[in-house]
Amino acid sequence: MSAERLSRQVRLAEVGEMGQARLAGLTPQIRNGNPVEREYLERAGVARVDCSDAATQADFRHRDAFAHDAAAEVGAQAWRALMVLRAGLGVGT
Repeated sequence: MSAERLSRQVRLAEVGEMGQARLAGLTPQIRNGNPVEREYLERAGVARVDCSDAATQADFRHRDAFAHDAAAEVGAQAWRALMVLRAGLGVGT
């Protein structure tokens, strides 16, 4: 991914150049069939995402806030990607 593509998040105090390097070095395991989660991680600069049927998933406690199952699944995948990114940056831990 180009440095220009990631330049806005590098300017964030929570990320910076060191944080972006940490994100690039992550190798999170996600469950197969989670394209939204994978897309979020890749667009954030995670260089490698391992997909496995055996990968565990964090429980998405906000599912009831969605009226439709498909929307809830998109929300769950986006939330799980955010949790991976936060952990990789050491934010909120």
